[in-house]
Amino acid sequence: MLFLLIAVAAAVAVWWWRSTENPGGGTTSSLSTTELLALLTDTAREVNARANTMVDAETRLVNAEAGLGPRLT
Repeated sequence: MLFLLIAVAAAVAVWWWRSTENPGGGTTSSLSTTELLALLTDTAREVNARANTMVDAETRLVNAEAGLGPRLT
């Protein structure tokens, strides 16, 4: 859950940064609401995939220790 909170905060920070003027001069392309939602969705999917990978690894370890699956080498 903490990873998701950090990821959302990072996505919002990127959106805000890209929505403001470039301090060095010139203009930046602003990030639309649709692009923000796409960024948040992609971030949530990545966080979920990483969490699932960690859970799968932990499950394999517990099963191996209990003798319920292939042994870890």
